[in-house]
Amino acid sequence: MSDQPATPFRTALLAGAVAGTTVDLSLFPLDTLKTRLQSSSGFFASGGFAGIYRGIGSAVVGSAPGAAFFFCTYESAKQWLSPRLGGSDAPTHMLAASAGEVAACAFPLWEAMKAWRRRMTGEKQVAAAESALFGSVAGAAAAAATTPLDVLKTRVMLAPERVSVAAVAGRMAREEGVRPFFAGVAPRVTWISIGGAIFLGSYQWVVNTMGVAA
Repeated sequence: MSDQPATPFRTALLAGAVAGTTVDLSLFPLDTLKTRLQSSSGFFASGGFAGIYRGIGSAVVGSAPGAAFFFCTYESAKQWLSPRLGGSDAPTHMLAASAGEVAACAFPLWEAMKAWRRRMTGEKQVAAAESALFGSVAGAAAAAATTPLDVLKTRVMLAPERVSVAAVAGRMAREEGVRPFFAGVAPRVTWISIGGAIFLGSYQWVVNTMGVAA
């Protein structure tokens, strides 16, 4: 059994936000280079190795809160699971990490729909299939809402000159209107909603199974 002291909630919150921001600052250039390599106009025509941090602002906006949620949930789940699993470190850490991933990607809509369903049925937990459906809806909503950020990030990455996210957004709105902000929304919503159904549905199944076993 691990004798590592519990990490306070506020510490996990701050450390998670810092970790998420640090990761993005460190690895964002690789994402920029990948995007330019995939560009139809060619790698060097899309900017080559110049301005590899273009669009970092839109990425950090989402990564810091997500990472903070992950670590807060991870530490809380670890403390809750450890005594129930006999202090076995490996299963505790794996399950806590899974719970953290769920918290990082599940927008409040998923929990709101589950709460509504529990009130309707009077049950303590929703079924795995219901959770999968709610996860799909939540994932679709999140994907649609964040598509403009993804579009802006790509536009800034592919810009031939150094330009700010705000400048790109302003120019797009003036010259192209609102529609381009949602370019690619259909495939993005499709794969994220499917992922949400599988991820959150399987998570609920494990939670329900462990509850019955306990």
